[in-house]
Amino acid sequence: MRLETPMTIRPCLLVIATMLVPAAVSSQNAPIGRANIRVVTGHYHSGHRVITRIANDKGWFRDEGLGRVDIAPLGTEDDHLTLAELGRGRADLVWDAHSDIVVQEDARGAPLAVIDVFRSFQPRNLLFGAKGMKAVRDVRGKRVGVNEVDGMDAWEIRKGLERAGMDPERDVRWVPHMRGQYAKGSALEVLQRGDVDAISAFGPDAERLRRAGFPMLADLRTAFPVGYPIRFLVAHRTLVDQHPETVQAFLRAITRAKRFAAEPRNAADVTVARRKLLEDDLALGGARAASAREELRTLETETPSGRKDYFDPKGVAFLIEEQKKLQRVTASYRGDRLIHVDLLEKAVVQLDKKFGAGGYR
Repeated sequence: MRLETPMTIRPCLLVIATMLVPAAVSSQNAPIGRANIRVVTGHYHSGHRVITRIANDKGWFRDEGLGRVDIAPLGTEDDHLTLAELGRGRADLVWDAHSDIVVQEDARGAPLAVIDVFRSFQPRNLLFGAKGMKAVRDVRGKRVGVNEVDGMDAWEIRKGLERAGMDPERDVRWVPHMRGQYAKGSALEVLQRGDVDAISAFGPDAERLRRAGFPMLADLRTAFPVGYPIRFLVAHRTLVDQHPETVQAFLRAITRAKRFAAEPRNAADVTVARRKLLEDDLALGGARAASAREELRTLETETPSGRKDYFDPKGVAFLIEEQKKLQRVTASYRGDRLIHVDLLEKAVVQLDKKFGAGGYR
């Protein structure tokens, strides 16, 4: 069943952390086990937090008997550190952990439960190199331009390097702010100036690179099946085991918000929600304010992604087999304890029954 819901390695960090059971929080308005859910992300970017903002503003968490749910951005840029917040009892959910890291931590015994997908693979990017390059292996020792070193484009390139037998952590130098909202020019301009030696692109940007004579080194669109999970929503397994009704209520609310955000006609409302988040960040100062100022500079000119990320069991199976081949988990690993998508399945069925297929109000 396909469910549409429109690096420095610290391998033992989460397992070593004391696995505290999240304390129950009572609420007069909530008949379910927990009224408040603490959610964290390792990123400041508003795109990682806007879904809960929409659900709050629309009253959809309240409809489910939940209190306000906000995502606390930790700015770790390291999923091992972010996931460790579950083990320390300081969070109930991690919003956007990279799927391969989640699988590795689960294999080491961390009590994790995947309840949804934040990002799934949708083929679009090609990897281009400087003139004279002929293959992915020519990127070894070179500078690779990305939006963020832990972002979507970097993830695709990392996977492409791994499949070519390279180590993304040692074999290339990652250069952020070369793509996306922070870039100083198009991918073509970045390569023409020599700011980096390789960069990924899609659509018109990719065509301009081709016409300018820059070689395509890899077709990242074919590396993975559509539906391959890139980032998971991960709960502490205790929350899922002891309060499944709460998790299901949370999933209903965020699925409504995801469906709302995926509709092109709501793009302006999504931008308003993101702006509110960033304006709140400005008042906090420090790294959050700095990130907010940079993002606000280009927020109004961003093109809506139109993404519809979804959970696909085939994609998860591919992920697990990939991790085995890379020897990141043992050959006997199956991930049986990790995937708890049954709660998402129930939430989707309930929403479709109430609002119609894909509906949210």
